[in-house]
This record gives sequence, C-alpha cells and structure tokens, in this order.
Amino acid sequence: MNASDKLVEIKNFGPNPTNLECWMYKPEGLPANPPLVVGIHWCTGSAAAFINTTEFGKMADEFKYLAIFPSITRTGPCKCFDVASDESIVHDAGGDSLGIASMVRFAISNLSVDPKRVFVTGHSSGGMTTQLMLGAYPELFVAGSAFAGVPFASWNPYEPTPDSLWNETGAKGKIIKTGQEWGDMVRKAYPEYSGPRPRVLLWHGIDDDVIFFQNFNESIKQWTNVLGVAEDPTEQDCPEKTWIRTSFKDYEGNVKVQAIAVENGPHNVLVDGMAIYVMKFFGFVKDRRK
Repeated sequence: MNASDKLVEIKNFGPNPTNLECWMYKPEGLPANPPLVVGIHWCTGSAAAFINTTEFGKMADEFKYLAIFPSITRTGPCKCFDVASDESIVHDAGGDSLGIASMVRFAISNLSVDPKRVFVTGHSSGGMTTQLMLGAYPELFVAGSAFAGVPFASWNPYEPTPDSLWNETGAKGKIIKTGQEWGDMVRKAYPEYSGPRPRVLLWHGIDDDVIFFQNFNESIKQWTNVLGVAEDPTEQDCPEKTWIRTSFKDYEGNVKVQAIAVENGPHNVLVDGMAIYVMKFFGFVKDRRK
C-alpha cells in the first residue's frame, strides 16, 4: 500500500479561488492538538506524488503531526503553483496562496491543530510556494523549509506571459537585489502585520540547471533582512559530506535562517535523509541524524 492510499480529501475548506485540492494525511495516535505540516508538490506533481516520493508521510507517522498536501487542478504544460501573480503575493488577495491559507485556517478551526505549531515545506514549485506562504501569511506559520525555490515575489511579473507561471530571467538567477529591496517585497505583502516572522530553512543544489543557484543566495539576502539578522553567517558546518550549512542567528543565539547548499546537487535536490533535518529545524527533534 502506498502512503497516498491513506490520503483523505477535504472539501469546502474555505476561500479557494484557484480550485486547489486539499488532501489530508492523519497518522494514528495523534495528540489532542497536533502540529500541522503543509507539504507542497513540484510542477506536474500532485499530493499523492509528494507523499509517495518524500519522507514527510513517514515523518508524520513518527512525529505525530497532521499533514496537508495541496494539489493543483489547473491544466497546462507546467501545472505549477501560482507563486507571483498580483493576487497570490498579497495577503488575503486571492491566488493559490489564499487557497492554501484557507486549508491551514480550516485545520486550526476544525481539526484542533495547534496554531503555534504550523509549518510548511515544498520542492521546486513547492519550494517557491513555501517562500510565498511565509511572506504573504506570516501569521499562520512558525517556520518553513524550501527546496530549490526562489525569493518571495521574485517572479512578478511572469514572463513571457501572465499565463506562463514562469519567469525565465528569475529561473536563471538573474534577478539581483539588495537584502533591503528583497525584504521590502515581503513586507509589502502584508503591511499591517507586525507580529513574529517564521524562521526559514533553504536548500539548493549548487548544480541546479532549472532554478539556478543564485536564487539561493538571493533568498538568503531576503530572509535575513526580513528576520533582522546579518547577511554574514554566524556559523558554518557540514552535517553531511556534500552539504554546506550556514546558520544566521539573532543576538540571543537563535537560528532565524539556515541555508544548506548541496555540492554537485541537481534540481531534484530533495532526497531521503533530508526530512529529518527539516524536522529538527521545525523543533520536532532536538538532536538527531539520519
């Protein structure tokens, strides 16, 4: 039996302007107020593909969190998430981001999810959407982990057309800004918000030839600015042989941004052994290796 056979679709979960599907994975033995992890698939992917080919279903069984997997219903050659329309990059304005936010709000209101333990992760288009959700809906998430993504709102406007859901200049890492400029783009998404911002974990393959590695560097500039820490890392190590991990801490020593570059890593950088590090960053486990 595949893990996807245990997925249950949730319907009528709230405002959903782009008709996303919401699939839930509920492990046995959940606590009364479980954490929630949202897992977001790549272009041409699905909720079933995400849970079957990553370790996040297995992690849900082990660490007893509820998992929700948004899935695209739009057709087209890319079948990607909308990460940069004028609607999606603004808090409660529409787009895919509002549909995913509705899933989270539904889980908190109707499934007894602990609102202080809500997390998001995804790969490629899902990695971009992870950064989208952290920027547009900071009040909903404690932390996020983005694999092979791009900075928040960096693909606005899409090119060559608004319907392409793509930005070739951005994909090639040619959109360069200062940390302040990147940070202002996040703050513009929800200017009334003054609460705490979610912590960010970034992953990228150095040899990524789809979403070029410079996007990783630009994302570091963006999120260190948003979270008020210096762009210069406070710590660097190699938790695995080909991983270069840099940590960016606040004055109290708390890691606000962490970035892992994978030497010789391709675009499909998310492989077995990484999810446990995400769990550690999310606070599910204090000290553990794969």
